[in-house]
Amino acid sequence: MARYRPVRQHRYNVLGNEGFTKAERQALSEFAFNLPYIKLMRQDRRELLRDARKEKLSAKDFRSRIEQVYYINDWKDAFAMMRDYRNRSIERGEYPERKPRKPIIREDLQEQRRLYHAKQRTRRAPPEKIPGHEEYIRRHRLQ
Repeated sequence: MARYRPVRQHRYNVLGNEGFTKAERQALSEFAFNLPYIKLMRQDRRELLRDARKEKLSAKDFRSRIEQVYYINDWKDAFAMMRDYRNRSIERGEYPERKPRKPIIREDLQEQRRLYHAKQRTRRAPPEKIPGHEEYIRRHRLQ
């Protein structure tokens, strides 16, 4: 019977089968695989692994090829690689660009508070009395 493996451990194993190093697996297993830039990153690494297998490279030569890719792209670690792939997917239009946060202005907050309270006042209107509801209350209290 197969044993249950946590999702992160499963991701770690999948990344290992796709040619990622231990440090990369540790860092990237935190993130979901359905993000466009993670998909692109995994696809490129699978191609690199496929080419290495065709050339019959040893594991050491494959790691040196990965180091060359890091050097060419000026990546310091797996997170730098991930940021680069994220920017690539933004350029392709596959991933939304982060919107800059709007600065908080005190007058805007006061206006929002005023509108919120005005809306609440309209909601707090007393309920209309249902005809015969006093009779209903009296009948049920007597019993």
